Amino acid sequence: MPPGSPELAEDQTVMNHKLYLFLGQHDQFSTELKKSLASVQGFEDTLIDVASACVDLYERKQFVLPETKFMYLKVNIISFYFIHLFCSLWAIL
Repeated sequence: MPPGSPELAEDQTVMNHKLYLFLGQHDQFSTELKKSLASVQGFEDTLIDVASACVDLYERKQFVLPETKFMYLKVNIISFYFIHLFCSLWAIL
């Protein structure tokens, strides 16, 4: 396919649409999770406990599959993101 062909433009449009849907769903998930977390009293402590457990398991190399290792890392990143987000919001209020 030449660079300006209609097929290439259509493929790019389809890919853009899929990316738009993915990002829209991801943002919806984050928004719903933020709302749910805000309604739970003491959620910060729970997030810290979960993050600490994942750090311990990761540092002791207690995982069998690479997917588990990366899950621990993702849980930590998400936990710290929400803790930082809510602490920043409370500092403003």
